[in-house]
Amino acid sequence: MKLTLPPSARLLAAVVFALTPLRADIITMKDGKTKYEGKVIEETADSFKIEYHLTPKIKDTKTIFKTDVLAFKKQTPSEVAFEERGLGKILPTPDLMTAADYETIIQDKLRPFITGFSGTPEAAVVQSIIATLTEEKTKVSNGEIKMEGNFLDAAKAKRDAYNIDAYRLRSEMKVKATQPLDMRYVYALRLFEELRKKYPASLQYVDAIPEAAEIIKLYEAQLTAMIKAQPKLAADRATGIKQLIGGEATLTKNAIKKEEDAYNALVANQWKNKATAWLDIYPYDLKGLQDAQSTVLKEKTELAKIDVEKLHEENLGYMAVIGAIAAANIPAAEAALSRLPKPASGSQPPFVVALGKQIEDLRKTEALVKTHAVKESTVETTAPADPKTVADAVNPMAEAVKKIEEQKKKEKEADRKKKDEEAKQAALAAMNKPPEDEPNFLSQYWTYIAGVLAAVLGGAVYFMKKRKSEDD
Repeated sequence: MKLTLPPSARLLAAVVFALTPLRADIITMKDGKTKYEGKVIEETADSFKIEYHLTPKIKDTKTIFKTDVLAFKKQTPSEVAFEERGLGKILPTPDLMTAADYETIIQDKLRPFITGFSGTPEAAVVQSIIATLTEEKTKVSNGEIKMEGNFLDAAKAKRDAYNIDAYRLRSEMKVKATQPLDMRYVYALRLFEELRKKYPASLQYVDAIPEAAEIIKLYEAQLTAMIKAQPKLAADRATGIKQLIGGEATLTKNAIKKEEDAYNALVANQWKNKATAWLDIYPYDLKGLQDAQSTVLKEKTELAKIDVEKLHEENLGYMAVIGAIAAANIPAAEAALSRLPKPASGSQPPFVVALGKQIEDLRKTEALVKTHAVKESTVETTAPADPKTVADAVNPMAEAVKKIEEQKKKEKEADRKKKDEEAKQAALAAMNKPPEDEPNFLSQYWTYIAGVLAAVLGGAVYFMKKRKSEDD
């Protein structure tokens, strides 16, 4: 379905682009590297005077002699906007994008450009970018996945789900390591740690080992520099605090204490939970930096022991088992499992044991399908192949198991409705039942009343006789 911007959004886009500078002038110097981009505010026969950004926030002016100029170009508004918004960098698209990711780029970046610069050469380029993104979005919507620059069809994506999930972690690890943060290497190494724990049988884990080793080198250099700088950093902070007076000193000390308390609590929690070996670091905590350095040394030693080529061959065998399990091909899975190398210790790694358990579960599922005699639906040979049908064919038992589960769900729902109806009828019956006759007060307490009346009557007779005898 093609989405279009509402009139209000198109108007806003037009206003935004209307505020874009009419043009940018570009002067390229004869060295071919130096460029000045801005606005030529004065031109003579011999020189240009250009106003340009010395920094993103600071403008400057410079007079440039034409004898030093290699090229001078006046950009159109659409050229300026195209470059400023980085639209030329959208393709090729990164891996693992979702359909929603594609739609966001199309609607938020590309269509507003076409609205603002309709009819320009750049608008035509943007339209072609939209066509490419739309094509890729359709593939992703049909179950395909872009991985390492290539699209995997839905069937292969389903079989390789384990390795694809590992690739997501590996990709995120590499991105984290390049971010401008003090903790960038810590974050990246935590992702490598997760990759090793969750996907040890993947090929992506193998490929990530030398990348992690390089990140560790960078982290080691960072820690060395931080440890060297820590004494002066701490001394400078202490000196700065001493120079403060009154409320300002109190506020600063409180802020520092709050920061340190938060850091100490975080690290204590990380130690307690043992969730990661890569603890947070703090520039003022010398011991914490030294502990991190020890962790780096230990990890370097462990990675150096790994025979990457041998591990690659082993993981190819593991991936064969995992792929066969994903395709519900029990004979192929068992054959691939039997070909795995036997460890010298005699006990298989936990994830290999888990693979055997998954094959056992497949057998149980297959038996369940046969027990219920589920008949799979067939598709006429003359009918065109449906991509979804092809994808589902990867697991021949998927539809059958799905039907069994749906039948159980229906039976459970029918049972629930039956019980609800019985409860409802019981409630109605209770409401419509005539009330029982309540006991009459006189009938319930008649014996007591009769006794009281007899006593009163007897007393009255007694007093009447006594009075009569006194009168006589």
